[in-house]
Amino acid sequence: MLCRLATSTIMETSLGNNAAAFSTATSRVVSILDDPSLITGDSIPSQTFEVIDPGASATQFEDGTAVIAHVRRMGRDDTKAAINRAYMALPEWKDKTTAAHRSGILSKWSSMIKEAAEDIAKIMTLESGKPLAESRGEVNYGTSFLDYYAAEAIRPNSAGGGFISPTPFANVDGSPRGKLMAIHEAVGVCGKVINMPLLSTCYNFANTCLHR
Repeated sequence: MLCRLATSTIMETSLGNNAAAFSTATSRVVSILDDPSLITGDSIPSQTFEVIDPGASATQFEDGTAVIAHVRRMGRDDTKAAINRAYMALPEWKDKTTAAHRSGILSKWSSMIKEAAEDIAKIMTLESGKPLAESRGEVNYGTSFLDYYAAEAIRPNSAGGGFISPTPFANVDGSPRGKLMAIHEAVGVCGKVINMPLLSTCYNFANTCLHR
């Protein structure tokens, strides 16, 4: 109960009325909530569940405004299907995209988030109940990873380009026996559960995006 009251107070001081705050979100951001699984094709799960604003009042539960979105109920089979589709798309991404191209994708993604930063932060607060200031901070922190890896992608000897180092083996005279070359490249696809959707997505995708 104390957590509920604290969250409600935060929501009131940060956003004001739930419906009014949510209505300020632009259509480009709201459209993300209309298809939160980002999965296409015949395998889209038909069942959904409600996402409830944890700071909603009793009145909001009564008038229906406590529900901010409907999310597809995805299970193990849905996750496997998504991984399989990503696996099929991997070769073309791995073999036909350059470091500069990937850098451009990350930069564009960062710019799009920044343009909608306030809307995204408000939606994040409505979904999780955390203070709006923290949501804004997560948005800024997430884009910082995109910006960093966008620059890192085109640096020589970067995370995307690999590195060369002396071998740990030595000749009789003690000199290194040749050199080792390490190249980072994508080897597969995995499914991952994350607890900070925007920040974790930005960090994990930006990092693995460079590996070629």
